Amino acid sequence: MAKGTRRRASLAVVSALLAAGLGLSPGCITDAIGATPPGSSPIGVHSMLQLDDPYGFMLAMFAQAAALHASAIRLDVAPALIFTAPGAPADFSGLDDVMALSLQYDLPVVADLTTIPWWVADCQAPTGFSAMDLCGTDDLPVYGAMIGQIVEHADSVIGDWEIWNEPDNGEFFTGTPQQYAQMLGAAHTAIKAVDPEAEVLLGGISGTGGMSWLAQVFSAPDTDAAQDFDIANVHERNRLDALAGDIEAWKSFLAGYGFTGPLWVTEHGYPSDPAYQYDPGFSGGEASQAAYLSASIPTLIAAGAAEVFVTERDNLTGQFASEGLLGGDVSDPPPVDPLAIEKPAYLAVQTLAGCYLALGRDCPGPGPVASPASLTMTAPSPPAAASWTVTVSDPGAAPLLLGAVALTGGAPAELQIQGDSCASAILEPDETCAVSLRFAPGATGAISDALQIPSDDGTLGVPVSAVAPSVSSLASPQLAAPAFTPTGDVAGVADTQLLSLELTNPLSAPIHVAAAALSGADGRRFAITSDRCAGDALAPGSRCSVSVLFTPAAIGSAAAILTLAGSGSPLAIPLLATAVAAPGVTLVDAGGGWPCVALGTADRVTALADQPATISWQIRRQGPPAARGCARAGAISGSGPGAVSGSGPGAVSGSGPGAVSGSGPAQTTTGRSSAAGRAPTGRRQIHAGHRTGFAAQLALPLRTGRRGLRPGSYLLTVVATDINGTGRPETTTLTVTP
Repeated sequence: MAKGTRRRASLAVVSALLAAGLGLSPGCITDAIGATPPGSSPIGVHSMLQLDDPYGFMLAMFAQAAALHASAIRLDVAPALIFTAPGAPADFSGLDDVMALSLQYDLPVVADLTTIPWWVADCQAPTGFSAMDLCGTDDLPVYGAMIGQIVEHADSVIGDWEIWNEPDNGEFFTGTPQQYAQMLGAAHTAIKAVDPEAEVLLGGISGTGGMSWLAQVFSAPDTDAAQDFDIANVHERNRLDALAGDIEAWKSFLAGYGFTGPLWVTEHGYPSDPAYQYDPGFSGGEASQAAYLSASIPTLIAAGAAEVFVTERDNLTGQFASEGLLGGDVSDPPPVDPLAIEKPAYLAVQTLAGCYLALGRDCPGPGPVASPASLTMTAPSPPAAASWTVTVSDPGAAPLLLGAVALTGGAPAELQIQGDSCASAILEPDETCAVSLRFAPGATGAISDALQIPSDDGTLGVPVSAVAPSVSSLASPQLAAPAFTPTGDVAGVADTQLLSLELTNPLSAPIHVAAAALSGADGRRFAITSDRCAGDALAPGSRCSVSVLFTPAAIGSAAAILTLAGSGSPLAIPLLATAVAAPGVTLVDAGGGWPCVALGTADRVTALADQPATISWQIRRQGPPAARGCARAGAISGSGPGAVSGSGPGAVSGSGPGAVSGSGPAQTTTGRSSAAGRAPTGRRQIHAGHRTGFAAQLALPLRTGRRGLRPGSYLLTVVATDINGTGRPETTTLTVTP
């Protein structure tokens, strides 16, 4: 048994515990898993950790990998970070941290010996200092000695050593295939000299396109590169239906050069960002990432991959930026205390690893896969119909036995299975079958269901949604109670009000809106001023607006119906708008001989309004008193020359020759000729001068003195204001006598 395998043996305790929980005996598990050791999992993690990462970050990644039941954690052990200058002592501090964490979490390490110190580089082209660590080297004795020192330092803990990362990729290795063949041989010799049981991994080849590069490595003169590693190592990212074929192609290629040992996939992942999800069957974001990995990992293992290392964290750019099982604050540069967020894919891989721990190779393989993975059918308005086909395939390396196909979501009878070549079929690898669905809507709107396809390796569920476009499906929070808003300050008679109605298409198909129209008994009081919904098809999620203007003719409410027609059923929206009355002044009274008053008399004047309001007043000098202006003056009874009346409902606010301007705090604007002020009415009705209303007391400056009014003729203007607006001004002539 190789040393790397022995270091995994401590996980056998976990297997025993799982066996007890499942009611199985350890012997039963041993029989079930065959070649897979009891308590082992073939799923590791590709962590992208470096020796100079903060310890807290490394600790978090080890902890997450251990909780995932990972078989091992792959990370970089870069010679360029250990041997920093010629003659300087080796810096093993970062490697010591890695070893301590490996022991703490009982988690084996696959050490990727990528990069070389700059002073041993033999670059094939002019290279800047910062990139010299990616070059090859011809100084094989020095290179081998460095590898030997690293392995000797960590041999008690680390038993798996990978020679470079993606050496076929010019982004990571700029040497020639021949240089890599020689370096691989030197590293193999150095590692085996320290520990013959240590395992040497071929540098992870970036993809099947690297076969031609690797063929040059295996054909390099004076080397035996195809025999200088114990484990073949590739990276695999592809559509699900291509994975098994890729593994089979690799095994065939390697066998052609005489290598028949294990094949590992040390980098495998799938993006969670829909913008980078390259498999059409898995394009729905994080849930699709989880579904892909649930199928891809068993597919790779069933096809012959002995271990599969899944990308642990989001990092880098493009598709890799969302390829990890962990999101959050985990990207380079690594934080000291990361905030890792477990995606749904983390739980999916954790579940798979737990299954392998318990059952080994008897863990279920990949189930059937549907294309599309979820189906949205569109249909025209009833009675037209639409059909769609779901294609089912077997992504694995063994046949699948399918069961009865059914719709299980409880959708109405308008959605039916029209054709089915999958039920009870035996689906061979790369073979397909099909299920066709028909949607014949009897009403407009959207429905949802699920197509269920069972198999002997799990049940496939395909979400199905269907929609019959209809104007009646347009949505808006305003539909419950469309509210008109005054275009000015008030909602009085002759003051217009506007409704701006915004509508959204919530369906997955476009909705055509033909036109908007108004109807109803009061429809003539409403007018459509803007219709941005009519004419074009409203795309899913798009918005449009209709504006309606209300012009009241009387106090009270008016109703109408706004109807939008087009696809399917029309949308009828009840409209209700209300006009209110502005307050009016019903009486101005000071008693006595009003409207003739003498200087020095009482200056309190009562004004009545027909609703609670603020009373504003202004008094202006007209000229000297008329010769007979007060000859026939009598007590105010509401019908004399100075009585103020006729300001009932419907009064026009802010008009007339005596309109009040500037109803601010009470002040005397011209000490002897004019004055203005304001006062609130009470909240209770009173009786005054045979009138009923809400009273306010106006303080007119009728006192003697320099700031009082001189004898003469004055025009008194009184007006009432409240939240409904300003009523019609009322005026009367007042004579001040000596």
